[in-house]
Amino acid sequence: MKKIFSILGVGLFAVTSMLIYNGCSSSGGSDNPGSLNNRPETITYTGPGSFYSIVMNNDGTCEVEIRENYDDADPIFTVACEFEPLDNGVLELTVTGVDPDDAEDGPTIGEKAHAIEIVGFGVFLLPLGGDEIIPMLSSGSCPDDDFNANWIVAQRQRDDEDSTSDEQDYFGTFSYDVGSDTGEVTAKRALADGFPEVTSGSDESITGECSDGFLSLSDEMTDDPISNLWLTTNGGAIVQTFEQNMDTMEFETSSAIVAFPRQTNDIADMEGTFRGMLFQGGDGDVNSDDANNFFVEMTFNDSGEGTGRQVTSINPWETGDDAATITLEDASDIGPGWYTGVLSVPDEADANIACSFISNIDSTTLDALLCVGQSPGDIAEDNDNPGSINFLMVKQD
Repeated sequence: MKKIFSILGVGLFAVTSMLIYNGCSSSGGSDNPGSLNNRPETITYTGPGSFYSIVMNNDGTCEVEIRENYDDADPIFTVACEFEPLDNGVLELTVTGVDPDDAEDGPTIGEKAHAIEIVGFGVFLLPLGGDEIIPMLSSGSCPDDDFNANWIVAQRQRDDEDSTSDEQDYFGTFSYDVGSDTGEVTAKRALADGFPEVTSGSDESITGECSDGFLSLSDEMTDDPISNLWLTTNGGAIVQTFEQNMDTMEFETSSAIVAFPRQTNDIADMEGTFRGMLFQGGDGDVNSDDANNFFVEMTFNDSGEGTGRQVTSINPWETGDDAATITLEDASDIGPGWYTGVLSVPDEADANIACSFISNIDSTTLDALLCVGQSPGDIAEDNDNPGSINFLMVKQD
């Protein structure tokens, strides 16, 4: 069990899925889509973790519950909090209470976390000092219509990870059929040169009864967990899979994908400044000491060329001097909304990267960019098991 705000464990997604962006402008103005003035009275987001849920009220209060299993009646512990939209579009959450107050691995009052939110769609929570990004989607309803989506793996957890392999998948397409309550990974691509299609591996579909936006699949004979699926009415999904640890014989979260609505768009629409999160897992374990995550800012021109910097301070917003560059090209041969290219980091190697771009997500004015790429540091060091990185960003202008 991890700390909710300091080490919150989510073994999921490759993912993350889900994305939360709070606003593009001033923190309190009525034109800010994430301001308290414009929020619904209450929004509930849920996602893997164990199982996390957060209820956010338009008076700026919130409550987080952590359960061992999705259908447990009582949470392991509950965290009361307050949230504030900052001028830079990030949500800042502050712990105001913990129940029970002696909860093992619970946070302390006054501890802070930060998140990016697409109001009513999803949210990414970055705990203070945490090892993982916690993704959650809006809950309460199952999809009304079939949908197609683009997905990325976030926070991959496997000892044999190799982002240069043409047999390990990191992104692709996903579909959901309402009539059969079936979600399926319909295409898988590697990050190896040329971004080849991956055809090996087991069937990646989950069929069951969707209830309140959640669907779980277990082995009919043993009741062992196979996968969990979080859904929204507006085309978002998180798929969490399980693998058995042969040393402990326990079933552990293996990987997860985060899926956003598939959309036909143009690379010129990316022009502008994005803010969000970068996550790089450690050696086969998102909780390892060398895991790394932080906020980033990236600016693109109208031809897919971008410059990115690490954020050194969230409040106030400040970026470092060293800049990475990213060059993307249209990859609609893979599917609508996909762009692939190269990420270059000073003193490290060039690395392949794939991004899915979504404009006006869920009929808002917000544009999102989800990326998965090879780790430039691992490539430069000629690591035997080069890992991957994720960008989860929303446009500011």
